[in-house]
Amino acid sequence: MRSTHATMREMNQPPATYDDLLAAPEGVRAELIDGELHLQAAPSTLHQRIALKLAVDLGHRFDGPSSDAPTRPGGWVLIAGPELWLGSPQPQSLVLCPDLAGWREARFPVDQADHGIQVVPDWVCEILSPSTQRFDRLRKADAYARAGVSWMWLIDPDAGMVEVYAQHDGLWTRVRAAEIGERATLPPFGVEFDVGAWWPQQPT
Repeated sequence: MRSTHATMREMNQPPATYDDLLAAPEGVRAELIDGELHLQAAPSTLHQRIALKLAVDLGHRFDGPSSDAPTRPGGWVLIAGPELWLGSPQPQSLVLCPDLAGWREARFPVDQADHGIQVVPDWVCEILSPSTQRFDRLRKADAYARAGVSWMWLIDPDAGMVEVYAQHDGLWTRVRAAEIGERATLPPFGVEFDVGAWWPQQPT
């Protein structure tokens, strides 16, 4: 399924709401941007495997209290596939679901009644698919910037590459890119990564 959105103005219908998001078919990712409901089918197996390997790698090193160990600095809270409520003044007017998101430990809400997280992440990561790449790079990236996310990674499984973007004054600037075969320090995490380790090993 391609990423789709309701063309409210063309159809002369009112903007989509969180109730429309809740009514989305089971098994699809539903997001809400500027009154438009965006639906995405479940990601490919490659997408899911990269997401899992990345989550394990980052989680092992960073998720938890700060540490003096150089290989496990900690200091972050990392969540796979969170539902972010980042609208203002109505939090549920902007609902985004990154593949991974991270908060500096001191900023994460320990006690929260709702399943939607209203604290803007410090970092988000999107793993691109051919059918969603344009949406992720344009509409969704713009929404993250407007919400105040500081760092964004875009991982292209087919190109074997990760791009690092920094946000300033609501605009993204690409500050780093690395591909399979490289070892690179990628902000905002100040350690070296083996980028290729996030891709499944291919049979020989």
